[in-house]
Amino acid sequence: NETEEDGGEALTVLQKYMRGKETFRNLPLKERVEDSFPIQMLPYATKKEQCLITTTQLLCFYLNWLDNNDILENFIDKITSTNGIFDEYNDWGKYIEETK
Repeated sequence: NETEEDGGEALTVLQKYMRGKETFRNLPLKERVEDSFPIQMLPYATKKEQCLITTTQLLCFYLNWLDNNDILENFIDKITSTNGIFDEYNDWGKYIEETK
């Protein structure tokens, strides 16, 4: 973290590595039952303080944010504090309606 002076106010700049992945992009959402990140990645990601998140999770957050702008700060806090697999927005059915 760095702190800079910006117009008399302290601005905190957060640095966090996120590893996004769109796994199984050729499968319909309801058929994506396997883990997106191999368990072998977890020790490395945890050691490097990386947040592992799928693009589907990011989309679910975005769709939720469109209806509730107050969730952004909490989402950023969760992303920056997660080392390993991000455990929110796993239930895409709450945010995305699958059509044929």
